[in-house]
Amino acid sequence: MPPTLAAHTLSIAGQTATIESAELQLYHLDGPEADYNLHAELDGPWPKLAISGLIDTTMLPGPARARVQFIDQPETVVVDGHDGQLTNAGELVYLEVVLDGDRARITGTVPLEWSGFEAGEAGEARMVEMSIEVEAKVVEV
Repeated sequence: MPPTLAAHTLSIAGQTATIESAELQLYHLDGPEADYNLHAELDGPWPKLAISGLIDTTMLPGPARARVQFIDQPETVVVDGHDGQLTNAGELVYLEVVLDGDRARITGTVPLEWSGFEAGEAGEARMVEMSIEVEAKVVEV
């Protein structure tokens, strides 16, 4: 069961950060899908969050599904004392986005694959959860 989150939080693999500020950049809103980048400044185990993907514009202002395609930051996530990185492992995973003027509410819990930087058992890939609840400033690019 995903953790219960307070507003403006990010949780990855059981570790939680407070989201200090967030911006949702939207591109190509005139088509059926828009590209997005979500950037956030964090206070916690990681300094930043940067994810990107596609949003179904036919459902906007929302709730709309935002597919998580790339996780560029945090660059390193510690699991069981070992450094590694996150990917979506080719899965179709979605967050929920609701637009309200120049603000967006982004929420959801998605499974991600964590792969350790070390060789052997410590670096074996495993599934972890990322949960987010945040209000972000919307910027149309």
